[in-house]
Amino acid sequence: MIRRLATSAAAAAVVLMLAGCSAVLGGLYQGDRTGTVTDNIDTGTDSAVPAEEIDDEITDAIDVVDQFWSAHFSEFYGGDEYTPPTGFIPYVASGLPYCAGEEVVPDNAAYCYPDNTLLWDQALMDYLYVNGGDAVIYLVVAHEWGHAIQSQITDDYLWNAQELQADCFAAAALYGAAEDRIFTWEEGDTAEITNALTVLADETPWTNIDDHGDPLDRIDAFNDGRIGGVEGCYPVVE
Repeated sequence: MIRRLATSAAAAAVVLMLAGCSAVLGGLYQGDRTGTVTDNIDTGTDSAVPAEEIDDEITDAIDVVDQFWSAHFSEFYGGDEYTPPTGFIPYVASGLPYCAGEEVVPDNAAYCYPDNTLLWDQALMDYLYVNGGDAVIYLVVAHEWGHAIQSQITDDYLWNAQELQADCFAAAALYGAAEDRIFTWEEGDTAEITNALTVLADETPWTNIDDHGDPLDRIDAFNDGRIGGVEGCYPVVE
């Protein structure tokens, strides 16, 4: 179901392009997951779901997350100017884009810096939409956007567990957008996101900066942003 209540410049600027990048700040997961995401990904999207419906949902997710950060970034980060991602790049396994001179891995999503672009395997998004629910599309976009936020803030605001902080930012953006009345939570969304965070988690608790954490780590981080908003994603002062 399409949930966009307004449009933004970022959504209107969605482009289909393949471009080189010089660094990757986190994918959706590392690969050693607790569950199987795309066992049947090569079967393609369910024929009952038009591709345009999924593309529209991705565009709406971009719109919602951008509107939230455009309105609120400077409130939490010292008045700094917010810069949204400038490119949104779907790709397929047979035509992988490059980042830092290396191909982006298939069956994933990522933020590429300093090109300031979000990238996703379209087959993965199709699979997640059909098998996980539309809320998962918003989670993926908001998580990768969280890495774009990390690229704009000082180290004092960064968690050591940057993947978990991206989960926190995802919740802060989506729940904040709901408070701003630009996004509507629907019945079943919480279960869809909880299931996705579980399936896309690593097999062990967070141990280093590249880890996404186990299911409880990811759900806890998401809840930090759900309950505390952006401030819930500040580092804990010992």
